[in-house]
Amino acid sequence: MSCEFRVGERVQITLPVIGTVRYIGKTEFGSDDWVGVELDDPMGKHDGSVRNNRYFTCPPCHGLFVRPKSVITLQKRDSHTVPSGKAEEGQCTAEEGQSLPKRG
Repeated sequence: MSCEFRVGERVQITLPVIGTVRYIGKTEFGSDDWVGVELDDPMGKHDGSVRNNRYFTCPPCHGLFVRPKSVITLQKRDSHTVPSGKAEEGQCTAEEGQSLPKRG
């Protein structure tokens, strides 16, 4: 897969959600390529493991898989964390492959 981003790079998901790419490639849960992102805030769905398959490791509710077209590479000067809503402890806010809720 040819991408404009790499594992370990800071990115923004098309919604105002920022995180770090932790996985790029095929998954057992979907066709085509997916990007696993460790979000800065607990607005994800998992800890890097989906359906008993470990793709990367992050804190609970910080992991999210998205399609490559949903990822925007942040420039170094823009790589700060933006304020975001917080999930209650133990509750993840997004379903895999679905958009996160809009804030505001």
